[in-house]
Amino acid sequence: MIKLHFFDWDSFYLNIENELNINSDIVDFLIEHVPYIELEATDNQFDLENNWIFWFSSKNEKKAIKAIYDIIFSRINPDSSMHFSITLE
Repeated sequence: MIKLHFFDWDSFYLNIENELNINSDIVDFLIEHVPYIELEATDNQFDLENNWIFWFSSKNEKKAIKAIYDIIFSRINPDSSMHFSITLE
């Protein structure tokens, strides 16, 4: 399982799409741009709106992690206070 966690502990609300400058939902965006991934679940820590966790599955999870990382890293605003982590769990 791929765990993708976006967070900004210094804010009350996190708008991932705004931080990445995309016009669609982050899940739809990733599924469109990363082959063979499927959303399994969403979650957040402590029931707060300043972080979101997305769980994905893929036929080739290592390749999908690299593709997800590359696309997010390339789109994140340099002045953004949002951070992300992506791990295989």
